[in-house]
Amino acid sequence: MDKSYFMFSQLPAPVITAIIDPEQTLIGNQTKTKFDEFTLKGTSTPNTKVLIYDNNNLVGHTYADENGNWTFANYMVTSSGSHAFMTQSVSATGEYGLQSQAYLVDVMRNLPTEPEQDPQFQPDTAAITQITDRDGNAIDASRGPGHTNDNQLTLKGTASANQTVRVYDNDRLIGETRADEHGNWSFSPEQSFSNGMHAFRVMPIGENGAQGQMSPAYLIDVYSLIDPELLPQPPAQENVALITDIREPDGDVVAPSARSDSRKLTLNGTAVANQKVVIFDMGVELGETTADAQGNWSYTLTTDLSRGYHAFQVMSVNAQGMKGPMSAPYQVEIEWGDVPVNPPEPPAAPETAFITKILDDEGKEIRWSEHTNDTTPALQGVASANLKVQIYDNGTLIGETYADQQGNWSFTPASALSNGEHHFQVAPVDANGVQGLMSAPYPVNIMGEYGREPEIDREPSAVIEQIVDSRGHPIGGVEGRQSTYENHPVLKGSAAAGSTVRIYDNGRLLGETLADEHGKWSFTHDAALKNGYHTFTATTVDGNNMEGKYSHSVSIEINWLPEIETEGAESVVYITDVITDHGNVRPSVVSHDNMVKIQGQADAGKAVFVYDNGVRIGSVIADEKGFWELATEQPLDEGRHLLTVSQLQPSGKELINDTPFLLYVDTSAADVAVAGDDVTDLSLLVSVASCDNLSFVQEESTTAGAPAKTLAVNLSDVLSESQTSLVFGADETTIVTEGTGKAESASAFDANVFPQAVMCDISEPYSMLLVEDKSLSVA
Repeated sequence: MDKSYFMFSQLPAPVITAIIDPEQTLIGNQTKTKFDEFTLKGTSTPNTKVLIYDNNNLVGHTYADENGNWTFANYMVTSSGSHAFMTQSVSATGEYGLQSQAYLVDVMRNLPTEPEQDPQFQPDTAAITQITDRDGNAIDASRGPGHTNDNQLTLKGTASANQTVRVYDNDRLIGETRADEHGNWSFSPEQSFSNGMHAFRVMPIGENGAQGQMSPAYLIDVYSLIDPELLPQPPAQENVALITDIREPDGDVVAPSARSDSRKLTLNGTAVANQKVVIFDMGVELGETTADAQGNWSYTLTTDLSRGYHAFQVMSVNAQGMKGPMSAPYQVEIEWGDVPVNPPEPPAAPETAFITKILDDEGKEIRWSEHTNDTTPALQGVASANLKVQIYDNGTLIGETYADQQGNWSFTPASALSNGEHHFQVAPVDANGVQGLMSAPYPVNIMGEYGREPEIDREPSAVIEQIVDSRGHPIGGVEGRQSTYENHPVLKGSAAAGSTVRIYDNGRLLGETLADEHGKWSFTHDAALKNGYHTFTATTVDGNNMEGKYSHSVSIEINWLPEIETEGAESVVYITDVITDHGNVRPSVVSHDNMVKIQGQADAGKAVFVYDNGVRIGSVIADEKGFWELATEQPLDEGRHLLTVSQLQPSGKELINDTPFLLYVDTSAADVAVAGDDVTDLSLLVSVASCDNLSFVQEESTTAGAPAKTLAVNLSDVLSESQTSLVFGADETTIVTEGTGKAESASAFDANVFPQAVMCDISEPYSMLLVEDKSLSVA
């Protein structure tokens, strides 16, 4: 499906003219680089906002100047591999234009040298010639990335006869195939492709396993949405207005991109007969007129035009108020009055200044993202000789200095900096006051007097040994960085027995825990951690609040919800109810049914998408009152489900409500065994995250001598087989006899004395405990 389906404007696509690395070297399209920081330059419609995309993810924006030139500086990528940069214009009225063609850069940190090829192996380069959808329709990628709403694709291409061809998606091997005797090959992956940009490449493999050259990327943008007929439809193409010419008061035509010395011009054009036409200049509405019976219209400007560039556009509006697409800009340069023959060139921007290192008060280097207890660290760097350098901390100017004749500079803050994370940047300023490009951030975590210990020869006082999810599965270790959907990760490690352990996340204190008598500790943060990279460190603290040496860091990437732009607006879509065959299910409660109906509210007529643990499971359109309902088509898996929703905006982007509806599915759970006739079937369902100090509490006191009532609770019937049971004393089955205060089990349990401590051992956090007696509750 063509992505222009989502865009109701015809603003021309911006153009990326160059990508520059930190050494001010041009990175060509479809080339490799060892750098991960770039400056993008290009052209667009003058004075429009330019959105920057990296692999279809919005990463920032900039603005085109009055000449249509724009710059997006100091962008840092977070991963190696293929990066497809694209741009898109946004007018002053909020209309989105077409996306540019992709500018492809391969980021290869520590770029390796090309491996020597076996002289006996000279394979022809394999190539992708076509990609089709499941119906066999070719996806056009001749003028930039191809677009499709099909997530089942077939790749076709050529290679040497009978040669093995490996297929890669975003530099990840997804399979291989073999060319036939004519050199033709085809590959249809079994898995569905995720939404977003996919850079497909192929590589030929020789009989001896030697690798040939990787093919150029074949870009496909997958938009596997709901049935297009359910989406808000764009205006019909016949609802189009055009500018045919612009004339001066004497009738002379001003050609597109030509100059005029007139302050008032007349615009002429065509539209649907008798339809309203709205006129814009640089995205600002000027006025409106109406086409005649033959579809012709004319509009004379009522105010004087300013000197400089003007981009006129028109848009038709039918009788129902439906707006047509914005016409292509008709650009005119206005030059009235005295115009200098040779206008002065603006001063050139100075070279970029850099931070080379940061030192503490003992002269020790504070490396990138490290901690320090020095609140006035010294910054050092380079710039052009004798150039002024301005220093910024978290975007705020904190001082300036000058480079010496060799281009070296240093700066120490005059006052102590606050505890926390500081991102230092510098910018050069020349003698004319023109500021150059801002340097890349240099992050440092300042911890005041309790920061990094000066001794470097000691062992860390605490060690992070493992990170696991809520079900106990490892998601990270001391090596590398792992990705997980779990936003309540459990950190485990060791320290001195009985010591207090502090845990930091990206330099910020998360909390504390205690090491047990064996020196083992475990920590889970109460609040859900946000999406993104998290680097954890641990240390111990003594009775004087002095911290020991920090542990080696352990990093994970949390991605428990899809990265969807919120567009700065408050979400108006949400879940109100989850319903099973047995009725409504409250949040954080176990459901014995794995087929549910999800209900909620959204804007009337908007498309609503439903996600389960970050994976889209369906979509629906809200009715005229904003109500929507979605029934799951497939049974939900056993375990925890985070249900979230989003709604489709007119721009084609999703606006997400990231507050999840938490649901547990356990179809294996049986009813609690209950003995006796005088037992109510009222139940209490609670989430048990810890067994510490778990107690039964009786809400109403019993009367001595009252008729005996026996309640048998066997939690092995309630929880899954992987979980152990709740016990009183040594017996897994507890029989409570009210009135007599005696239990039929080996250990006594007095029903008249509450609360009483209960011992439990639950193998997995957040297990569900069911109590079926109205007089008992769990504290």
